[in-house]
Amino acid sequence: VFDNEGHLRYLAVDTGFWIFGKTVLVPAGLIEVNDAAREVVIRSLTKDLVQRMPAYDSVEGFDRPQEDT
Repeated sequence: VFDNEGHLRYLAVDTGFWIFGKTVLVPAGLIEVNDAAREVVIRSLTKDLVQRMPAYDSVEGFDRPQEDT
């Protein structure tokens, strides 16, 4: 998810069967991209934190108040 200036704000992550198939938004500050290994690493994110994150619906999107939850 990008802001109006084209900066990455969030990465939409599908948790698959790990947490009953919901998609969550991970803040860009927690993301490390390793181009050489072609992988994305998410720091400091536990299963418990992901479970408590609100589900993200790409059709409905989200607004500023939701960002604070």
